[in-house]
Amino acid sequence: MNTQPARYMFALLLAGFFMPCAQAEQIPGFISASPAKLVFLSIEPDKFIVSDARSSRFVELRRSAKEQLIDSAEAKQVVVLATNQRFTAYSALTQSWNSIRTEAGEKLESIRAEDYAALITTNKRLLNYSGVNGVWIAKNR
Repeated sequence: MNTQPARYMFALLLAGFFMPCAQAEQIPGFISASPAKLVFLSIEPDKFIVSDARSSRFVELRRSAKEQLIDSAEAKQVVVLATNQRFTAYSALTQSWNSIRTEAGEKLESIRAEDYAALITTNKRLLNYSGVNGVWIAKNR
């Protein structure tokens, strides 16, 4: 009896079982219903520093001479900042900062962060930051 096709079938079944488990490591929603706190913000006179426990490193973001912090929010996997020049966020998943410029006359109304996301509300826009892919999206009000 030829057992070669049976071996291939068994290998395919195992691959089908373990493949979703390997992919789940990459998709935050499958990692945990409530992810661990991995990022902490330190505000310095000339820079912002995030302590990223996931990558075991500190990640700095320089600020310009006239840049002033207006507000900030921390979540488990993201940190978001509002300054007089930009909105910027750090993600433990992408391990990077990403910024979007403020518009002329734009005033901050609220700033929130939860798990992998942040939401900024201004008098002109709604801005959403996805910590999963490190991208900002904006919608005019």
